[in-house]
Amino acid sequence: MAQYQWTFLPDANVVELTTAGRITVAGLYHSMSELPNDPRWRSDTQLLASFGFDTALTSILPTELIAYGDTFKAWNRAHRVSAHPRTAIVCHAALALFVASLWSALNPKDWMVETRVMSSREKALAWLTEPLPAKQAHPEGVD
Repeated sequence: MAQYQWTFLPDANVVELTTAGRITVAGLYHSMSELPNDPRWRSDTQLLASFGFDTALTSILPTELIAYGDTFKAWNRAHRVSAHPRTAIVCHAALALFVASLWSALNPKDWMVETRVMSSREKALAWLTEPLPAKQAHPEGVD
């Protein structure tokens, strides 16, 4: 059974997703779409997604990935309006290059959220909580 659990970290403006079981992209989006209803949610909250070896992503077609990518982009534009939104994806080091390559292929220049794939939760938290640079204007045609 798929499990999606969001935890607001008490000492940082970060919400962490942990998963277990056979997750789906639709299930991930559904659980994420409920975040703005939580009174602890702020538009400048940073996201940390931790995927362990006990998580399996059910198969998905490339066209579905593209469609979900557009859906996630729209959600971020609506709910993450801070100066510099960040998302850290944590997975086992053996998978990090694959996940980073897949993420890069699915989200070319028009992704407004700076995203990094990391192999440790500690490094991800350090990056998510470091001081943010001043907001820069988006290049023309990018939102």
